[in-house]
Amino acid sequence: MQFSDIKGFGEKRIAVLKAAGFTSPEDLITYFPLRYIDTSSLTRLEDASEGDRVVVCACTHETPKVAYIRKRLNLVKVKFIYDNKTVWCSWFNQPFMAKNIVPNRYYYIAGKLKKFKSTYEIVTPELIKFTGNEPLVIPVYKPIGKINSGLISEAIKAALGAVSVDSYIPQSIAEKYELGNIDKAFSAIHFPRAMSEVYAAQRLLSIERLSYMLAAYSLIKAADSDSRTYIYKDKKDKVNELIGSLPYSLTGAQKRCLDALLCGFTSDKKVNALLEGDVGSGKTVVAMLCMYFAAMSGYQSALMAPTEILAAQHYRNAIGFLEKHGLRCGYISGSMNRREREEALFNIAVGNYDCIFGTHALMSDDVRFKNLSLVIIDEQHRFGVAQRAALENKSQGADSIVMSATPIPRTLALTLYADLDRLVIDELPSGKARINTRFVPPEREKGMWDYIAAKAAAGEQTYVVVPKITSDDDDGGCSAEAVYERYKSRFGDVIALVHGKQKESERSENMRKFAAGEIKILVATTVIEVGIDVANATTMVIYDSDRFGLSQLHQLRGRVGRGKIDSYCFVLTSAENPETRARLEKFIACSDGFELAEFDFLTRGAGDFIGYNQHGNGGSFPSDPGLIALCKVIKDDLLLDFGATEKIRDSLTCGRSEFFNKLTLN
Repeated sequence: MQFSDIKGFGEKRIAVLKAAGFTSPEDLITYFPLRYIDTSSLTRLEDASEGDRVVVCACTHETPKVAYIRKRLNLVKVKFIYDNKTVWCSWFNQPFMAKNIVPNRYYYIAGKLKKFKSTYEIVTPELIKFTGNEPLVIPVYKPIGKINSGLISEAIKAALGAVSVDSYIPQSIAEKYELGNIDKAFSAIHFPRAMSEVYAAQRLLSIERLSYMLAAYSLIKAADSDSRTYIYKDKKDKVNELIGSLPYSLTGAQKRCLDALLCGFTSDKKVNALLEGDVGSGKTVVAMLCMYFAAMSGYQSALMAPTEILAAQHYRNAIGFLEKHGLRCGYISGSMNRREREEALFNIAVGNYDCIFGTHALMSDDVRFKNLSLVIIDEQHRFGVAQRAALENKSQGADSIVMSATPIPRTLALTLYADLDRLVIDELPSGKARINTRFVPPEREKGMWDYIAAKAAAGEQTYVVVPKITSDDDDGGCSAEAVYERYKSRFGDVIALVHGKQKESERSENMRKFAAGEIKILVATTVIEVGIDVANATTMVIYDSDRFGLSQLHQLRGRVGRGKIDSYCFVLTSAENPETRARLEKFIACSDGFELAEFDFLTRGAGDFIGYNQHGNGGSFPSDPGLIALCKVIKDDLLLDFGATEKIRDSLTCGRSEFFNKLTLN
């Protein structure tokens, strides 16, 4: 089956899909709905709270019109009547909605609620014509470029009709634990008849994914001998000299973790460790001291990071730290031109580089090391099982350190990383700047921007994080692009925009200018979440903070307060849901990343750490402690089943999906 076999998909739409990483229609079945509209359960507006997601079936009361507010900003605002109540719906910069909405027609309307004295408003809602033939539950997908949810749904329906899905879990084990059929689960997630089907299917896919991960980790460990391959010279004195040259003292926790790693390197067993630490605890310097130790024995080390921004920052830090002490550092990424890449590949292969930094590009077949003894993976949970194995397999017998700047809940860490020695840097450096976290209500937003302006005039810098790039959802015009356009005229050249859809050159240049202090205000999505280190940044603003997990919020907060100046993190949200408010209040009151991680795990599960989404969108998959305990038991059964272990072992070398074993064309 090809994309061209799907009705409505011509060359342009196919090009958009392929640019987004969908190589075939089969890839689409792991593009899960962002949410669902349950038409069987309409909302009583008087019972709903501000910020709640609501579903109503209302009739248009007037002919829609486009209002042009200013340059690049227009508004379609339409009056609907629902249960004798006025419901206003509005769309920013979507003038076509005025033609799409027919007067005196009923529509299902779904979105976040705003309440006024006698009326209600839903900004940028999903709108579906009422015909009486709609399914009870309608999936909503995040658009792929200009391909809307409806077209994506039709494409997925065609793909599901052409394939069947085979699980990694054999039928006998599935029956033992009363698991459903994974093929039916995919159909239920995309085209459910009731929300209960969605929850059951999400649970089954969670079990499939996590059981696979646990079994794969165990097989990787079993196939890899613990005996030492690379023999290091005892150069701890050289490391101590390097530590003595630092402009600060290591914390007791850093020293303890470093000592454990260095002792491991000089033992008769290979190091296989998880290095955890809260934001700003100093994991990177411990990692680089380990790289220095390896170089003192004539070996190479490689550090892989999930983004080019973070990998390049590690490389720059290494130049300023390790190269001053005689080491040679190299860098490789997917955006390098041919000449740069060929030069890097040569220097890695012949051993001209002692320490190599990079992204997923380090795993490419053409990257060959001369004598790689140490592999370090930063932000481990952002890489798949096969990715971790691919880099470690670049050198049989290499020592391995995986790092997480996101504190991992203890229960989850002991489950996912049972094959690793867990080292925790549970102490922050003395003299570290305080970060004060404050909630900013709508009426004080202007005052917050006046504060940002005053800080910019004083030479300090601000991050403004918005979860959405464009206003294509129910954000009420609150997107990174909208916020940037709103304040560009006020701040001129000292404000810039960064997000994942920009050209790499533009994004890197804006980040460079911000790091250099040329830009004072950086409006961004979460591309700045991990590792970006600008000591002069003293203010963090997080719009729509209810869209983030606590661990992610804590990561964002950690981008400020990295210098000597006390800093502020401002939290904004329109949500008034009691559970959401309680979660944000916990974040505001607590600065301990490990405590927040445990709280987040118990209340929201472990999605951030397990990473269920093949293409990074949609799906709220359960991962509670009980489910994780079940997956550990299933993992043990999988490892006793020869056929299952062969399938999983084969997937690690073939780069197959980690959600299911294979797709079979019908």
